[in-house]
Amino acid sequence: MELIDRGAISVMARDVEGSSNYRTLEELGDALDSESFWKPHRSFLVNIHYIKEVVPWFNSTFMLK
Repeated sequence: MELIDRGAISVMARDVEGSSNYRTLEELGDALDSESFWKPHRSFLVNIHYIKEVVPWFNSTFMLK
């Protein structure tokens, strides 16, 4: 999963956390496999192979587990 916080892209994986050299989430998304990564929100990219469950949340939103 990737997250933008205060202009920096943070990368969180199963056992590792760090930051990306890409300037925008769009640049990072273009460099990743579009078959494996999904952008469910303007601030997140998620590897769909690690989504275990999609749970209905409030206000017609969903939570990914």
